[in-house]
Amino acid sequence: MNASRDCKTAPPASEPEQVRAPRPARSRLASNFDGDWGERFMPAMLRSIMEYCIDGFALVDREGRIRCWSKGAARIFGYSPEEILGKHVGILYPPHLRSSDELQRIDRVIEHGEVVLGYRTMRVTKSGAPVTISLSAAPLFDDRGNLVGRTSIFRDLTETTLLERRMRQSQRLATVAEMVAGFAHQLGTPLNVISGRAELMSLELPAGHPHQRELQVIMDESERVAELIRTLLQCGRGKTHARTRRCSVNAIVREAIRLLAPLLKKSGIVIETQLASGLPLPAVNRPQMAEVLQNLIVNAWHAMPQGGKLRFATRAVERHDGRWVELRISDTGEGIAPENYAKIFTPFFSTKPTGKGTGLGLTVVQNILEQHGGVIDFVSALGQGTQFAISLPVDRKPGVLASPAPP
Repeated sequence: MNASRDCKTAPPASEPEQVRAPRPARSRLASNFDGDWGERFMPAMLRSIMEYCIDGFALVDREGRIRCWSKGAARIFGYSPEEILGKHVGILYPPHLRSSDELQRIDRVIEHGEVVLGYRTMRVTKSGAPVTISLSAAPLFDDRGNLVGRTSIFRDLTETTLLERRMRQSQRLATVAEMVAGFAHQLGTPLNVISGRAELMSLELPAGHPHQRELQVIMDESERVAELIRTLLQCGRGKTHARTRRCSVNAIVREAIRLLAPLLKKSGIVIETQLASGLPLPAVNRPQMAEVLQNLIVNAWHAMPQGGKLRFATRAVERHDGRWVELRISDTGEGIAPENYAKIFTPFFSTKPTGKGTGLGLTVVQNILEQHGGVIDFVSALGQGTQFAISLPVDRKPGVLASPAPP
């Protein structure tokens, strides 16, 4: 069979490399050890891998049930062995991959006695947060050579993915900055003249004059272009040193809901909140965080033209890199197509109809959060909705890269 083509799946999964896996023999395994170290220390080595390896390790039987679960796997996915042993491996799949045939394709590779190496794909943690992993899997045989399942090794690529995304974003924003610097002033001056003249003419004409409507259109469209220039400038500046202070995330959420609730309710959108009490206070620039929420709420509104539910949930998270506050904003809208996952934070990318957005909203959101040392990620399914997860550091440990909070 064509191994690489057989395991092709929807983004963000990559093409897996497959290798024929010979059935292990004691003599072959012994050649990996010096002298009798294999016989003497194999159990101790396995215990060490299960206890201390930063990568996750699992055994899965032929029915897809998880039979072994290392501490590394628990760290990546948030499930303790007691919670996940005996459960089907599909529990780790995001919605868009559950409805695909990725699991069946991996099963076929294993059934053919082959190994999957470095297969880049997506899974979800116990809390539903997406996590990008590198998966390696190999057939597991009993002493008589019968296939009984597979070994799986999970490598968390979250930090690698974030670095790659930040590098690409920085390159794009540098291009935007150069472009904006070149035309912002030249465009802004005539724009001010146009809007100013339109406003002056409007003041000189009596109320109800037939030209008032046309003049208002000129002023509105001039302001829209001016807002686009301001947004471009904000994107192009990269990191700024906005003044921050300790603020309640719950208070910022409530204020954003208060401002936009009339618009949402008019569109048939029901607002639900689950805001944890006693949250620690991250240091943020409040107006910028309000802009983050407004952008995400407006996106959710556009995604639910027939109405739906918009849910806000907050919680405090203790992690290896410090304390964080996490905000999840979930809608029941149209969802994001898997082929667009890698594009949604790209400047000027938009799936909205012309006139319903500039394609800069999520770029601005990501830019603001990175200035705060925070992270944004998402999980989505077509026809079911989208959940954005925002993580803000409270007292992050120095020298540790920000990553989405595990449960």
